[in-house]
Amino acid sequence: MFEVRLCDPGELRPLGDAALIDAITAAARATAAAEARQLAAIAELTRRRLGAKAPGWGCDEWDQAAAEVSCALTVKHGRAMNLMLRAMTLAEELPKVGALFLAGEITAWTAATIVNRTENVIDPEVRAQIDTDIAETITGWGPLSQTKLEATIDTVVADRDPDAVRRSRATVASRSITIGDPRDDGSDLTSIWGKLSITDAALLDATLNAMAKAVCEDDPRTLAQRRADAMGALAAQSDRLICGCDNPDCPAKTGVSPAARVTVTVVTNAPVTPAPRRRTNTVASPGPVDAAGPAGPAPGARPVAFVPGRAGGFISAEALAALIALGAKVRTVTAPGPDPERRYRPSTALDAFVRTRDLSCRWPGCDRPAAESDIDHSNPWDDGGHTHPSSLNVKCRLHHLIRTFAPGWSETQHPDGTLTITSPTGHSYTSKPLSGILFPDWNTTTAQPPPPGKPRRKRGPGRTLMKPARKRDRATLRAQRIKRERALNAAAIAAEDAAAQAAARAAGKPPPPGRYDPPPF
Repeated sequence: MFEVRLCDPGELRPLGDAALIDAITAAARATAAAEARQLAAIAELTRRRLGAKAPGWGCDEWDQAAAEVSCALTVKHGRAMNLMLRAMTLAEELPKVGALFLAGEITAWTAATIVNRTENVIDPEVRAQIDTDIAETITGWGPLSQTKLEATIDTVVADRDPDAVRRSRATVASRSITIGDPRDDGSDLTSIWGKLSITDAALLDATLNAMAKAVCEDDPRTLAQRRADAMGALAAQSDRLICGCDNPDCPAKTGVSPAARVTVTVVTNAPVTPAPRRRTNTVASPGPVDAAGPAGPAPGARPVAFVPGRAGGFISAEALAALIALGAKVRTVTAPGPDPERRYRPSTALDAFVRTRDLSCRWPGCDRPAAESDIDHSNPWDDGGHTHPSSLNVKCRLHHLIRTFAPGWSETQHPDGTLTITSPTGHSYTSKPLSGILFPDWNTTTAQPPPPGKPRRKRGPGRTLMKPARKRDRATLRAQRIKRERALNAAAIAAEDAAAQAAARAAGKPPPPGRYDPPPF
């Protein structure tokens, strides 16, 4: 059993500097040991859930276990699955490394790196040897950066199984563009990063420069700002950037406003006065902006707006006023009446209200935007539930399916939108609509829905036909990925060995042995 003496904050002041360092390292060991025990509990829960097979269903037993873990830790579904995989690997495939983790000898970051870098080892005996090699030597490696730690683990893996080394393959297949990072993005700005092919990157760079330099000399923006605005113009399918000077007769004041191509839903807690609108020659009228929220706050309060969506976020009152000044149409989303609608799918107005109230998936830890999610009935429609604002909420497709089909899940919704989800173990998780947290002055409470009526459809075996099917199970997909990566590694090693042997022969030296050659006896 791991035991460590931790100091309370009140005990720290009389300690010397050396004792404070000891307290810091003791707390770090205790943190690692606690995280290891958390993973051990996750591994045990995963083992139990994997016994309840869900054959052929898209939301299989792994998804159902991840849903419970994500609720318990308030993390995303993907993060929960990563924790489950790490927990199972340490418990069943790397037990000696797992024991060091339980003793607080290595950190959670180190344990996660070991799991990741040894994932391609498929032979149980080789994996056991690697587990032993790492466990016996890791405490002597000293402090290592992430890059050095990965390289050291890769060396251990390469000695036992060269095909299993994780290689970085920054090829054309890895190209991607990512928009939005909630950790770094501030008001009015969203980050964008990624990788393009060399030709596409060169073309984009030249196009942005050309668009940024096509405005007149009086444009007040820097070149960097004009390049950023040119990206917005490209998104609006325009080939030119509208000049930002004050001259109404400027010939560069032509083009399409980015807002002309999209409809943006803005939730605001105060009316915004449009900024003075500049005269333009042929600027297209921007698209509509849906504005919803409470009445304005007290005089002098600074209004704030929120743009929902994967790359959305907060925008300032000035930015919203400028958007309206360009001619954006403002539509208000109002609370629906007290009576339920007499159909399964909500009307456009009710749909808009529920999505605006919730803003994102209501499952704990999930932040899938409401615009990309489903409207779910708290009391199922087939069981007599009603299409009413106080019994509708937003869930992403995955969590909608889990709540509907996975056994043991239930939920209760209140008129203000507060939702309590109960897991198969009886644990309850309560959340409030995001709009109610961001804009507390907006009263989202609606009428109490009628009690459920008679079931509209009989439950039976036919209901399972609605479940989405999985073409291949997770184990098969993972095995295929590892097999593919090992094959690429084997081909790369063979090519490297052949090149080294050819170079040695050209230099008149004996060729070195290949990495697959047996040792001499």
